[in-house]
Amino acid sequence: KLVWTKSWFDPAKEKKAAESLVNSWGADVLGQNVDSPAAGQYAQTKGIAWVGYDNNAMKYAKTSWLTAAVYNWGPYYLKRVKAAMDGTWKSSFYYGSIKDGFTDLAPYGPKVTAKTKADVAAKRKAIVNGSFHVFAGPLYDQSGKVKVPKGTTLKVLPDLYAMNWLVKGIEGSVPLRSVQRVLRSCGLPSRFVPHGECLIARPGGVVPRGAPEPGWCPARAEAGPGNGPTRPRRTHSPD
Repeated sequence: KLVWTKSWFDPAKEKKAAESLVNSWGADVLGQNVDSPAAGQYAQTKGIAWVGYDNNAMKYAKTSWLTAAVYNWGPYYLKRVKAAMDGTWKSSFYYGSIKDGFTDLAPYGPKVTAKTKADVAAKRKAIVNGSFHVFAGPLYDQSGKVKVPKGTTLKVLPDLYAMNWLVKGIEGSVPLRSVQRVLRSCGLPSRFVPHGECLIARPGGVVPRGAPEPGWCPARAEAGPGNGPTRPRRTHSPD
């Protein structure tokens, strides 16, 4: 089940969304793509698992915490600032990855087993060496229609940035009008639908292949002298 808060940081909305996912949908795992620990603090009171976002927030939910996607902006900042200083800077598109050290996972919580850690490590290695692709077909939308045929893998541009559908097994919808208004206000094509600003529930912990999942998170940044990088945008992995 997917619930949109339509805000990067709104603890009250995040807690309300978490309560809805647990009380109305029976969720026993919560994940998020928002910035406060409100969902995790609620998860802690209910004794259910929580996957955070952006940083190690274990202190807010010590026994519910599983892990979170984290970003290391330092090397990117350093490279771009040096380029600006020596006159070699050029406007460009950047999509960080695990391989280049931009993104990774926060430390695991106490409930994560040794076997799970080993499984994640194996999948991480496969992502880095290119033997596993998160958005490889076949992938189906909510109606069961094939959106990504077998043998095809979605690319960052234009595919992922134009992705306006949810995979089979996900309950919820993409708020296209709200997202498109935001995109237009940022000067981006309204057909692009970024991922983010949501809470995700996993009743029973079952994750359909291709489903949005807090986990491996390449991020996007566009930067220029005097106008720093834009907000990272997540692309989710099912593993």
